[in-house]
Amino acid sequence: MTLPAQLNIVADYQDLCGECPVWDEQADALYGTDCVGQRFYRFQPASRKHEGLKWGLEINGYRLNRQRGFGITMHTITTEHGRFTASTRSG
Repeated sequence: MTLPAQLNIVADYQDLCGECPVWDEQADALYGTDCVGQRFYRFQPASRKHEGLKWGLEINGYRLNRQRGFGITMHTITTEHGRFTASTRSG
């Protein structure tokens, strides 16, 4: 594989912990999450459009589902017991 001579930054969201970049070929969009900053966003390169999809939710992983929504995983801290509890949501 040959890498381009120059790489260009197309999105710099100043994430605290940016992860899970997922390319959606059908929508021609790149999705990403900042689990610590609690942000979920989409970038569409053709239009150079940046969109915040969800704020205030710690999303640790996600995938597109058949209905073109997202299955997400997240966790919350159970302070009473001092351990994590995991949950999954679809939408």
